[in-house]
Amino acid sequence: MVNYYLALPFLPGGVEVARKFAQENTNTGEHDEFYRIAGISREHIWIQHSLPATWSPDLEVVSIETDDPASTLKEFATSNQRIGS
Repeated sequence: MVNYYLALPFLPGGVEVARKFAQENTNTGEHDEFYRIAGISREHIWIQHSLPATWSPDLEVVSIETDDPASTLKEFATSNQRIGS
């Protein structure tokens, strides 16, 4: 089992957009089907807020778990499946 962690910076207003997307699209049939095809067995996402005085962006931290990293990354790169609108 391999765990990948990504830290992705948000543009201004991006936290609210990400929360709305997650509420509307997580644990839907399309989401679950894509993750099944990609071989992802577990996903965790959280928001790391930066201190206001640092002027650093907030980060979306993503953890995905898979048995076949090459297949998972290929599916992310080449899939035509749409999740959300």
